Amino acid sequence: SDPGNESYIFDEIGMLGIPEVPTAEFPAKARAALFTYHALGDANFVPELMEFLRAGKTAFVSEELAHELNLDPRLEPDNKIELPKGKLLETIAEGSGKIIVFSDSLAKLTYVDNKNRVAQPTDAEREALDTLRHAVANFTVTSYDAPPRVAIFPMGGRAAVANFTELPIAIRLTALSGMSSRYQKVFATAGARLASDGLTIHLPPHGAMVVE
Repeated sequence: SDPGNESYIFDEIGMLGIPEVPTAEFPAKARAALFTYHALGDANFVPELMEFLRAGKTAFVSEELAHELNLDPRLEPDNKIELPKGKLLETIAEGSGKIIVFSDSLAKLTYVDNKNRVAQPTDAEREALDTLRHAVANFTVTSYDAPPRVAIFPMGGRAAVANFTELPIAIRLTALSGMSSRYQKVFATAGARLASDGLTIHLPPHGAMVVE
């Protein structure tokens, strides 16, 4: 599908510690789903989205897609689907569900310069990312304190964490279905360790760990 200006947005969102499962079909059975400009390649996307929301589900919508949805005459929203000027995140009630519109600037927090450096999030970006992750935590495992370029992969009662930064990190995961309040290490690369509290994961640069 045409990505618009969001060619790498799935990679970027994943690098914010937000897991994704790609699908080539509308995820009608999911409790929540992420939709970007790519979704406009589906001719039935708008009516499918409205049905999704009427069923009380949550749609995470990119800023560029939100703009296009407001121009679609087939859409009959309860509220205008847009990101107010100066805001990075907006939750909009729609049908029995809700739409969470996020700024594409949040996805770009994962960008690196030619010296492999990542800019530190501003206070506003950090707050918006925290709010986004709390919303995601209703549906899948994530981390509230992971810096950009840390990816999380849920695997049933296990989860893998990969540090793609050049710095050591220490993070905690949100609750994961089937996992106890203390994690057990299943696999770790050299230098990765699980703290004595059984909750804090320490990873060296480019380190990884699987816990259950």
